[in-house]
Amino acid sequence: MGDNTEMGTLAVTEELHAKQQEAARKEAERAARKAPQDAAADAKGEAGNQRPKRVRPPGAVVLQVGRPSVPGSSRAT
Repeated sequence: MGDNTEMGTLAVTEELHAKQQEAARKEAERAARKAPQDAAADAKGEAGNQRPKRVRPPGAVVLQVGRPSVPGSSRAT
């Protein structure tokens, strides 16, 4: 009777493995279709949906916005 359980477990494991391989194959196909588009975008200097970096002019001041300080409170203990 232990054989049935082992065979059932083996069948489930094989089925899971087959599904994982199919998913990996589909993902590889998607990547292969997308590769030429990505290469073209890289050649133009466009990287997918990334925004261009902002360049701060020399001497620009960056203001840090945070919570207002409360008199008498301290983070240090």
